[in-house]
Amino acid sequence: MKKKKKCGFCKKTFPKSKIARINKMWRCIFCKRKKRKEHREDLRRNVLGIRKRADISKEVRERREQREKEGNKYLPSIKSIKYRKITPALGLYLTKVEWQVLNQKYINNGLSSKEAYRKVKGIREYLMDFTQKLRKEKKSEEELSIRFKEEFEKLCET
Repeated sequence: MKKKKKCGFCKKTFPKSKIARINKMWRCIFCKRKKRKEHREDLRRNVLGIRKRADISKEVRERREQREKEGNKYLPSIKSIKYRKITPALGLYLTKVEWQVLNQKYINNGLSSKEAYRKVKGIREYLMDFTQKLRKEKKSEEELSIRFKEEFEKLCET
């Protein structure tokens, strides 16, 4: 008659050929296989860091569901084109065309290009100071633009 032993985990009786003593406990071959499989899985996942494709897709799905539950509270900011702010005092500066006309006028009068550039730059600075003085006097925008144009005409004549 064969001796039968009880497995320490599943509590079933097995013949001695299908049971082994591991770490002072009797284990059947089925429990032993299961334990080895769990250990191999643990080594792969935790020690080596190998992940299953299903685990990764599951995590992605959970994160997506979490975002949907929270709702789109924080929408990503869309960077748009920044337009130049419209100043309330339009027309109170030298335009590019006016700059070129004045520069060409001084070159035709016999000044070198550097001298003409300096003179036009001086006119621009004078006009900026002039408009600041008018603003300090708190004149209306219409009056400011009229006075600016008159001053510009005087400077063009000289």
